[in-house]
Amino acid sequence: MKTQIIFSIGREFGSAGHHIAGKLAERLGIALYDKRFFIECHDQIGFSAEIMEKYDEKARNILTSKKIRNHTNSIEAHVQDKVTDFILKRAESGESFVIVGRCSDEILRNNHNTAKIFITGHIEEKIERVMDVYSLSREAAIDKIKRHDKKRRNYHNSYSEMKWGDSRGYDLCIDTSVIGIDAAVDLLCQYAESFKKAKDVK
Repeated sequence: MKTQIIFSIGREFGSAGHHIAGKLAERLGIALYDKRFFIECHDQIGFSAEIMEKYDEKARNILTSKKIRNHTNSIEAHVQDKVTDFILKRAESGESFVIVGRCSDEILRNNHNTAKIFITGHIEEKIERVMDVYSLSREAAIDKIKRHDKKRRNYHNSYSEMKWGDSRGYDLCIDTSVIGIDAAVDLLCQYAESFKKAKDVK
């Protein structure tokens, strides 16, 4: 039986974290679970594509939602519960995969086959990348980075005991401004090989 390895990828906006996740999954020949997957394969989660587009990776709205004991009317929380179930079932099946965000570091914290990774970068390089990818002015790129990182932080911290971006919650933090995207993918592939060898020894 093949050794299972799961890469949970957290990322700052503009750090190329999603790009790295995609290249890593391709190099290892394993599935990539990201926003596109959860929208296109919404039936596996149990919601419409429109619901997944709007509420996936969103913090519960404390102004419009109510919680009584273990019950809530929050659509964000219901989507998160379904996504959590999906992630846990894929992990329990023995499948190896790469998953981007979705509090997967917290969900899979007790899964010893999970490598929890956080991708960061220098602000100037992130600004340049966002300007290039989205054809934005410098001011608009800065605003987009701030908005997306705030949303990711609020979402993650509403479901996780460990704070978003806190190095203590990850096995490896990578600064793409230091080593670059391709080297980051190479490093994670080496990590996977070392992980599998260590498992084989045990």
